[in-house]
Amino acid sequence: MAGSAGSGGNAGSGGSSGNAGTGGQSNTPAAFQGFWKQSSGELFIVDPANPGAFVNETVTIPATIEAPNDGRQMDAYHEIRDDSWVSYVHYAGDSVYYSTRQPLTKGEENYVIFSDEGTHLYEIKDGSLVDTAITPFGGSQVTAEIRFTKHQGAFPPSSWPRQVVELP
Repeated sequence: MAGSAGSGGNAGSGGSSGNAGTGGQSNTPAAFQGFWKQSSGELFIVDPANPGAFVNETVTIPATIEAPNDGRQMDAYHEIRDDSWVSYVHYAGDSVYYSTRQPLTKGEENYVIFSDEGTHLYEIKDGSLVDTAITPFGGSQVTAEIRFTKHQGAFPPSSWPRQVVELP
């Protein structure tokens, strides 16, 4: 399995571009290492005005999903690398794939992202990477537990282009 996407190359789309390559050594704990793909999610929505009326749903996340901006199919993988949440996305028809990074705060056995949009807690449970996200939505609070399964095989997948554009 190759490491994270390489950097360098020509500038493009507001970031740098390059070809996929092997990354250097990572300080990421072994349990978190690898590329992860969303597999399922559980949503829990509470209305503060009526806490007894809550919604709890479990959903299976398909391998590819429809992009909200243009309806094309998109495929995404994620990794925790050097205290960052790195997302890799390929949109159907594009000749490149994209990567973004968000800084993480490292805890004893987990990682956390704090932002204006909410909080994400990443931890390993039963061999899966689990993202517990808490997000305000309207007057309610949405808690989502997203499960990721470890990708087996080479990265990027053979169906993806080799060139990556790293977005800021």
